[in-house]
Amino acid sequence: MKKKVVSILLAFLTVMCVFAAVSCENPGEPSESDSKGSESVSGEGNTVLESDISILPKIDYEGYTFVMTYRDLQNMVRDMSFDKEATDQLEVAKYNRAERVMDYYNIVLEPYVISGDWAGMMALDSVAAGDSDYDIIMPHSHIAWGTYIIEGYALEWTENMKYNYLDQEWWDQGAAECLSIGNKIYTMMGDNSWMLLGDTVGIVFNKKILSDNSIEYPYQDVLDKTWTFDKFYQIASQTKYDLDGDGRIDFGTDRMGYETTIYGGTVGFLWTCGSRTIGKDSEDMPYIALNNERTVDLFTKFFDMMNQDGFKIMTDQANFDKSCADFIEDKVVMIDTYIMNLELLRDKSDWGVVPYPMFDEQVGEYNSTADAGIHSIIVPYNAPNVDRTSMILEALTIEGHNEVIPAFYETTLQIKYTDDDISKQMLDIIRGSRVFDLAYFTGRCGNFNLPGFHLCNAGGDFSSFYQANLEAAQESLDELVSSVLTKNE
Repeated sequence: MKKKVVSILLAFLTVMCVFAAVSCENPGEPSESDSKGSESVSGEGNTVLESDISILPKIDYEGYTFVMTYRDLQNMVRDMSFDKEATDQLEVAKYNRAERVMDYYNIVLEPYVISGDWAGMMALDSVAAGDSDYDIIMPHSHIAWGTYIIEGYALEWTENMKYNYLDQEWWDQGAAECLSIGNKIYTMMGDNSWMLLGDTVGIVFNKKILSDNSIEYPYQDVLDKTWTFDKFYQIASQTKYDLDGDGRIDFGTDRMGYETTIYGGTVGFLWTCGSRTIGKDSEDMPYIALNNERTVDLFTKFFDMMNQDGFKIMTDQANFDKSCADFIEDKVVMIDTYIMNLELLRDKSDWGVVPYPMFDEQVGEYNSTADAGIHSIIVPYNAPNVDRTSMILEALTIEGHNEVIPAFYETTLQIKYTDDDISKQMLDIIRGSRVFDLAYFTGRCGNFNLPGFHLCNAGGDFSSFYQANLEAAQESLDELVSSVLTKNE
């Protein structure tokens, strides 16, 4: 890399732990008359823009090397890297995206990984020293908030990133709404990364087993917004099976109706009732909103279900690999898994994917888990040319929307990117229903950041759990808000 790589002096920060804009004039910066993208990124506008980088000023940046640093993990490298010699459809789309942006701005895109930086915190040393080694940084969300943002090293978007249209379809509207504090945005997610969709969770079901039991696939229920917890439970209950005839349905030997992990349904089902750990007041200030009747009802029904034969929470599994393997072997009828894991099922033809069910029809919309481990984009507070960063990032996101996401659909599901394919419709619904709970994405609010996870370990008694953890959760939230607002003044 032509920019220097700094030594790492910071101590290791765990993932579960969890500055003021400075810009310089640049000869390549557009004039006011060139600024097609001068509107605010606050998302308040209603104009639908064309999904093409031609909406952005076309500036010659004279071969500037735009450095994107991200985590040293296989999926993250696969997400951001590109190769001219690629033949895989998704890889070709990533290269085409990069080539168009590089040609449009006469730049060199340099995806850069700091060896061993699995969390994305090792660029902090450089940023804290005032260096400008990196144009954008993409850490784990907990690291984004726990280091860059609360220490004041992240540029605020609504006042500075004037070429990023967060109210457009290539940015996730839910992220802009939920991850702001006091109407300020310090990190965002969008189609610059296909892993945002890849790390979203859906429910996969076995078509053959449902057909053998004369059960209709839940597709129409999803479209009619009648896909509910009770219908999910009914399917799982009717299809679990005592294969060895011993009168029990045991995990590992019999067929489970629904199988999940400690980071799966325990996390995702909370949001299906419309609840969030964190709500927002009229000033966009966060408050703890977890304790309500809907949350209590949801957790009561969820843990009642999971305590029955034929349902399993794998508490020793931190990922979804085991449940996918069991699904492929017909040992389970329904699982929840990352959308990117659907690639593992391509040789198993009799499966379908749907969103998490609504708790009941009163919820009115689906709510799907977007994993907190996805890229959280940080623009360093001392970015030397903010307009340049904003335009290039917007171009990458638009072209990701146009090129990479359709290729990911087809590569993952072996379907064409057409509106009449039912699997694509299901993915569109899952993609459009992603949840970005501030507690979950910041890793703050104590045990309230993953209430279902901790409830599982505590026996499922919500009232006792809530009272025991409320004070620590409130202190953690207050500290987060105070740090973000004071460090970024």
